[in-house]
Amino acid sequence: MIGIYARLSATLLDLTGTEAARHAVSHGEPYRDAEALQADLGIIEASLAANHGAVLIPARLAPLRRAVDVFGFHLATVDLRQSSDRHEETLAELLATARVSADYAHLDEPSKQALLLSLLRDPRPLRVPGVTYSGQTEEELEIFETARRWTQETRYSEIVPPAPASSFCAGVKHKSQCQP
Repeated sequence: MIGIYARLSATLLDLTGTEAARHAVSHGEPYRDAEALQADLGIIEASLAANHGAVLIPARLAPLRRAVDVFGFHLATVDLRQSSDRHEETLAELLATARVSADYAHLDEPSKQALLLSLLRDPRPLRVPGVTYSGQTEEELEIFETARRWTQETRYSEIVPPAPASSFCAGVKHKSQCQP
């Protein structure tokens, strides 16, 4: 297992230039392809089956083998989409609760941009601790918290809907920095 992890760490470094979150105990050569990893996983499966560990195969090893079959060493992308109206409503509630802007929705576009850009430079989270927000805002914040967890160690891109793009993009960026 240590050898497989070392090889996977080397493969990650080789493919992405990124170090594994947990450093390998030993050095390993990168896998040349996903089939080589499948061969090692096949050895583990045979060992589990022969040594009273077969119960681990369906719950732990089979899903990993399936993921290697489906994705190989390629990354899958996830699109998170939401209406810009919903983002604006969520931002309006966050800003009002934090006493930053009582009526964000009625600001003109240049004022929204200026406000949100200033907030991006502010290290404080916009979410007020201990406050219970509306169900919609809680849902939106949970989406961004999930995306934040997923993207901490991955590369991602974001495509957002058009107009008013500037304040919308800044708002999305700031909401993604909201800490629970």
